[in-house]
Amino acid sequence: TTAAADTVNIATNASSVNQVNLGSIAAASTLTIEAGITASGIQIGNGATAHGIQIGTGAAVQTIVIGSNNATSKTTLNAGYNTTSTSGVIIGTSDANQTNLVLDNSSTFLETASTCSTAGPVNSGALYYNTASNAIRGCVNGGWEDVVTTAGMGIMLFGVVPDSGTTPGDLGSTTTAGVSGPCKVSWATASTVNVQSCIAFSGGRKVIVPATVLTISTTTTSRWQYICLTNSGQPAIQTSGTTEVSAPLPVFSVNNPILCLAQILNSASTSTTIAQIYDARTYTTTQKMFANTSVAFPLSQLSIVTAADATKVTQPSTVGAGNLRGVVIASNGAAWVSGGPNAIIAVSGDGYVKATAGVTTAVNFIQAGTTAGYATPTSAATAAYYSNLGLVETAFGSCATPSATTCQGSLLTNLHTI
Repeated sequence: TTAAADTVNIATNASSVNQVNLGSIAAASTLTIEAGITASGIQIGNGATAHGIQIGTGAAVQTIVIGSNNATSKTTLNAGYNTTSTSGVIIGTSDANQTNLVLDNSSTFLETASTCSTAGPVNSGALYYNTASNAIRGCVNGGWEDVVTTAGMGIMLFGVVPDSGTTPGDLGSTTTAGVSGPCKVSWATASTVNVQSCIAFSGGRKVIVPATVLTISTTTTSRWQYICLTNSGQPAIQTSGTTEVSAPLPVFSVNNPILCLAQILNSASTSTTIAQIYDARTYTTTQKMFANTSVAFPLSQLSIVTAADATKVTQPSTVGAGNLRGVVIASNGAAWVSGGPNAIIAVSGDGYVKATAGVTTAVNFIQAGTTAGYATPTSAATAAYYSNLGLVETAFGSCATPSATTCQGSLLTNLHTI
């Protein structure tokens, strides 16, 4: 028929451009397949903002292939025609539905078939997945490099990012005493704590931790509970325990440990009333090591080499004891039985140590105290090897009269065992 809505025109138009028109010649409904003036090509639509192209219906069994398997083939999307801020290649939409961009896979360990170059032809920024090394490789400044991943960095990326949150770098809570700092947990009321925002690496991935107020649920008998991150990165209170060591911890993973921020001690006389807050944070900049524990370890406690077995650590209970190893920052909550390591300890950098007291004068050292696993500061370093864990950076708060500044049972320490 000759109706515009269903006309097929095969012709050479006035401008000598060969084309096939399917449908009407109205701009809103024209499909033009043509050989361009300067080079062969296919144009679908005329570039007007009201036009769009849909290929396929989105059914799972449909596949759309752009380009060929030929090593010299090249497909360019959005080659600078639209210079507005809305130009670009978009895959999927910004919503809760996941749309994957699948990279090419190569089982060849070296990039022998593809040169990374910054000069003609340029392929800077190219990506592919190498199945021989299980890594995403990128062309960066003329050379192929692995894209850094949480799995590739391991426990080096475990912990709070120290320069994140609303007060970046404020590890000692100097902006607001006892309160500020990335992911800092502080006293708010008799039964609630504030958790500051931060970025952290927990469970093998980067998480955005929001500022949160949490309500404790301990009793005078079940007095201990941890505040840890969930799989989605939200801070949450763990189930309470009757003792410090029986308070449940997240399931321990050597590869993907869950980050805990603090441990709360409830009053022995009044239910749901905070008696002490122990900081348990570790940082991505802190050096960490795996360990086997000869006893069940709570977090934020000192560890010392076990006298009978140097491959394991235990809790020191002698003032100024030597052979300190570090501070426990992740654990399965039990003594090692078999298999791989069951704990992670911080050995260098900034960390928090549970204490029973503390002096506020400058230049004090962390040493073992008489309470197993707890520290005691001293102004004089002990001469015994590895008996001083580092320099104290904050003051102890007993929480006898609860407040954000007085409920500080852990001491921020610059760890460097000497």
